[in-house]
Amino acid sequence: MFGGDGASFVVPPTAVKPVVSAIQGTREMAADVFGMTLRAGIVPVTEVQSAGHKTNIAKYKLSEKIMIAMFDGDGLTYTEDLIKDPEKEDQYDIRNRIESYSPTADFSGLECRWNPVRATRGEILTLMVRAMGTDSAGTYKDLFVKVQEIYGEKENYRPTKQELLSLAFQPKYLKQEHGVQTHTENIFQRCLYALKMGFEAVLGTLLFYFDISIAGVEGRKYVSDLVLNTDFQKFDEMLRMVMDSHPKQTSELIEYLDTQYRQGKVYYGVHTAKEALITCLILDRQDKHLHFIDGASGGYALAAKNMKGQKKLLKPNP
Repeated sequence: MFGGDGASFVVPPTAVKPVVSAIQGTREMAADVFGMTLRAGIVPVTEVQSAGHKTNIAKYKLSEKIMIAMFDGDGLTYTEDLIKDPEKEDQYDIRNRIESYSPTADFSGLECRWNPVRATRGEILTLMVRAMGTDSAGTYKDLFVKVQEIYGEKENYRPTKQELLSLAFQPKYLKQEHGVQTHTENIFQRCLYALKMGFEAVLGTLLFYFDISIAGVEGRKYVSDLVLNTDFQKFDEMLRMVMDSHPKQTSELIEYLDTQYRQGKVYYGVHTAKEALITCLILDRQDKHLHFIDGASGGYALAAKNMKGQKKLLKPNP
């Protein structure tokens, strides 16, 4: 589950070692390319359950070929708290939970080739909502009813639309992918990858504009599938949404959430921007491609910061 400023995985014991190797390889890449220090930990599900917490898992069908995981309960939140606890983070750090591993991360298919997607209604709203109390299901149901009342069907607030999508040519939109894919390569290989990205941008633009089919990839169908395969609304023990919203609609939704917050039913975080950003995971270009969406200029990261501020007010430090 991609959360904008982090990600959660639930994996079987047989997959722990390769997953840990991949995460540690990602840590090293992030430090090398972006100068970022990533926190990463691992907690056994049995430990979470023995502490009285649970996580229910479901699949949500984005399209005929793509499904994403959904999580309900409080197990992920408990796990995150353990990993972030200064007194326990060393215990759960992935480097200390596995006796031996080789940091190996394969970023094949991870791409950032699209221009930012502009808002058509005025702004891109990034929203995070967590229900409190014993009737959380009822609270989320009421929230969805309110969203439908304000926006109508989900296609009305879906931030990705075919006519808004265009491939990027400017280096500032391509440098992240270039850095990730070539951080271990020499200067010659880095130059070749840059040329490859430019060539594929030209080819893709022609493919999509003229609806050409090449190597099993159908131009406009690919773009249509991309629109469907975006994770603009999802659930991982809280509701996360990226919405194309009119400022009046945003105000009406925030007013509703404020009322719910004062009643002790939810706490939430929001962020608004003029554009949304797309990051792609391409397993193949026929029908197995998933697209992660976030608000520009901070998106989920700033919404989460806002949300944490509300949570502190609900539970002030002693």
